Amino acid sequence: MVLDAGRIQAYDAPYTLLQDPEGIFCKMVLQTGRQEAAALLQAAKQAYNSKSRPDVANGHAETADGHLVIFETAL
Repeated sequence: MVLDAGRIQAYDAPYTLLQDPEGIFCKMVLQTGRQEAAALLQAAKQAYNSKSRPDVANGHAETADGHLVIFETAL
């Protein structure tokens, strides 16, 4: 989930959000620099391809061992 001034701007798996080059999440990640953005994209892709995908119906994500996954960033 991406918030801007307390309002939801985007909601999906990080990897899915990174597929939209005009999206707010992708733009935020790109601001971290080329190398960091590439590392974040790779981490998002690995998480997306694992069994720890977000459960959109319940609004949360859990790893295979039951840990809650939260992505947070600030500009």
